This record gives sequence, C-alpha cells and structure tokens, in this order.
Amino acid sequence: MAAERYRCVQLNNYMMIPPYLYKGFTEKIHAIEFLEKGKFRLGLLECYKTIEDNNRRDESEGQSVSIVKKYLPDHTLQLKGKHINPLYLFCASGPKVDLDYMKTKWPFIVKINDPKMLKNSINENKPLNTKVEIGKCKIEKVRYTKGEVVDIDPNSIEAVKLCYTQKPRSYVKDCEIRYIVTASPPINYEPDMYLDYNLGHEIDYASFA
Repeated sequence: MAAERYRCVQLNNYMMIPPYLYKGFTEKIHAIEFLEKGKFRLGLLECYKTIEDNNRRDESEGQSVSIVKKYLPDHTLQLKGKHINPLYLFCASGPKVDLDYMKTKWPFIVKINDPKMLKNSINENKPLNTKVEIGKCKIEKVRYTKGEVVDIDPNSIEAVKLCYTQKPRSYVKDCEIRYIVTASPPINYEPDMYLDYNLGHEIDYASFA
C-alpha cells in the first residue's frame, strides 16, 4: 500500500495528533453504533491481559519494562512501572498502519477524520452507569520498546507514561494510538471492566474505511 502523506497537529511536547485514525471493530453492529449513535466503550487496561480476543490480548499490559543505560553509564537499570489508578483505553491505529494488515485482524474498520473532536466528546460526556470519577482524556502513541534499552530519564514524565503506552515490538505493525482516561474510584470500589459512552448522535467526522 502506498504511503500517504499527512500533516500532524501539535498537541503538546510529547505527542502529535494525526489528522485521522483508524478504529477496528470485530462486529459490524458495534461499528455502526459508533458511527450512527456515538456509542462506544473504553476498556480497563488490565482487562487486555486476559481478554478473549486474540487481536487485543497482551499479557504484559499495564507494566513498563525498560533497560536504561544513558543516565547510569556504569550500570544497567531495569526500569519497571505501574500506574496506581485504573486506566481506560480506546485503541486506534495511526495513518502509517497498513490497512491490508489491519483488515486481517479487524473485519470492520472506521476512519476517524477528526481525532481531536472525539477526544473533546469524551471529555464533554460522562460514561454511563459508573461511580468512578474520570479525568481528562489524552491521546498517546504506543512505544514498542518493552524489555529493550531506551534513551529516557527514569525520573521523567515520559518514563511514567510507559506503564500505559509501552508494548512489545511484536505489536509494532499495529501503529497504535490510544485515547486514555484515568479513573479515581471510591474506596473499596472494584473498577468497572468498561466505561460505556453514548453521545446520542451521529459521528459525522467518521466513516467506514
């Protein structure tokens, strides 16, 4: 597939929002509900360790593993991290993904032509039937460096992010970009497996790819 030229919009110092993303669905009805009703869900990060869907299961999710040498030139530091709050994901693929490859994993693919607008919609709408307090949605690119040597300051914000943005190199063809929200549940509250959203209207900036 010929590579597409695309322009990125500056989000912050760490991430560029592409002009469009691709979202894969296993069931056609879920793709239609996303497009026509704005119905979708974010999954708890931890659930991707054991999820039945082979396309999404990653037993190493939720913990970063990196080898840092640059900041400790005479030592090798194995850097591990895990987030203390529940994290929820809506996973998509960036413009560089090979659609032919993606179609081998996802029968139904939707193109989101305004990723920032979807992010704003997540921020402006509360998930259904949950007691958790939800923070602001952010968009992060996955780093395929788990278990590898990385050039990163162990005390930086970027090092903290790796616990929810790092995956093994075997997943690199997914070109994954994640919508992520952090939850603050009440004490002794078991985290929901999913956060369900219903915008109640058509997502007119998305269509079948």
